[in-house]
Amino acid sequence: MNASTEGLQQYQVSTLTKHAVDKLSSAYWSEMERTTMTVMAGFSMGETYFVPRTAIGLPMNDINACIDAIIGPRFREWETQQKSGGGDKSECGEMFFSRLIPYLVEVLVQDGIYFIKDFKEHPMTALLLVRFVLLSSFPLL
Repeated sequence: MNASTEGLQQYQVSTLTKHAVDKLSSAYWSEMERTTMTVMAGFSMGETYFVPRTAIGLPMNDINACIDAIIGPRFREWETQQKSGGGDKSECGEMFFSRLIPYLVEVLVQDGIYFIKDFKEHPMTALLLVRFVLLSSFPLL
């Protein structure tokens, strides 16, 4: 673990294991602070977070087309159910459909090719190959 060699303090490292230093830490601070996350992602303490592949873009800049191709048509059905009268109206339910799924699909589209390259025999590779064929009908930017 490179946390201490990068200069993180003991209280910052303790957030990795959810060992609170005091009640203030456990009640009001985020579980892991930005500097700790930056270091644990492989960056130096003062380094700017920059990942070039995040600038790849999506086919036709259309996240909805990517969601449809990666997850399939059932996603729209689930989203409709969530928004219906009996659906989950919690912040968690809303965030799942409006932020989490679009982000995960974006990462799959941007990084999926690396997964396919490095893990040729993994079952997810076959799924990604089929889904990328669906996306290949869109012109890449």
